[in-house]
Amino acid sequence: MKREVLLVQTCGRRFSFKQSLERHKQTHKSGRKYKCLICGEFFKTSLAQREHKSTHMENGEYLCSECGRAFAWKSALVRHLKIHGEDANKDEHSYRCPHCDLSFSCASYLNRHIQTHQEERVYTCNCGKSFAYQAALTAHQRIHLKERRHICTQCGKGFLYRGGLLSHMKIHSEEMPFICSFCGKSFKRERNMKKHERCHTRENVFSCSQCDKSFVYKATLIRHELTHSGERPYLCSDCGKGFFSHAELLKHERFHTGHKPFQCPHCGKKFTQSCYLTVHLRYHTGVRPYACTECDKSFLSANRLKRHQRTHSGEKPYLCGECGKGFRQAYNLKMHQRTHLMTLT
Repeated sequence: MKREVLLVQTCGRRFSFKQSLERHKQTHKSGRKYKCLICGEFFKTSLAQREHKSTHMENGEYLCSECGRAFAWKSALVRHLKIHGEDANKDEHSYRCPHCDLSFSCASYLNRHIQTHQEERVYTCNCGKSFAYQAALTAHQRIHLKERRHICTQCGKGFLYRGGLLSHMKIHSEEMPFICSFCGKSFKRERNMKKHERCHTRENVFSCSQCDKSFVYKATLIRHELTHSGERPYLCSDCGKGFFSHAELLKHERFHTGHKPFQCPHCGKKFTQSCYLTVHLRYHTGVRPYACTECDKSFLSANRLKRHQRTHSGEKPYLCGECGKGFRQAYNLKMHQRTHLMTLT
């Protein structure tokens, strides 16, 4: 029996199933008039349509860690990630993966995701990382082949493309009326400024239920709570070291590859992490935002202030396991422990 073909009068698309037809009609009812000429999907704005079009290209800079799709814009990746995350439990995501708990809004997304369970990561980079898709490998290799030569003169952040830099510069040009009273950093919203000021006041509002420690940020508390369970699910393929988060693993891997993507616009010095560059930039600007409440000294970073404050409190948290002697810094403890090793030899 020949299946009836259902035609959409608005755009001319044809469907074999009434359910598919009805779902497609919703794209017209919701005002989605911008059509992708490659796959036929509709969008509410021309910007959304252009960002979607980039997913069909092989040179996307931003990769989805779940299914390997590459995107030219970070905002497109963020929207795409919703099909893997919190939106996956909604009724319209009826295509469920038989291997895990993820669900998807259409069959093509599901089929591509299933390949991550079935296919080997056959596309391998010289640094050792491997991928299930050629597009994912191509985007990754840009990290090695092309420097982030487009540098923001305001904060030192680097970008592979000029478009990425121009988009980033908007955060500096936008009106930011809320100014930190400690370091002068400005913010668009008052709540973001108050959250930032905690790093100066050391106001710890998130407490661990397992011990007496408390933290400035909730994300820091979540990472700390993993120390009680001992779980380090993210393992380095080079040395086997485990980490609490995927972000920490990525930072660690740069020590093996030697990749330093964050470059100082003033002197050209490069760093493996953006936080190292942020502290370094203060050498050029002269800003020392972390002031000691006991004396008139100020410091470039919170860690240096914390070490200094131990000279006032007398705290020596690093204890030698052999003799019990305490030290203010981990480096001093390591140097001391060598004296025990020398006596053994």
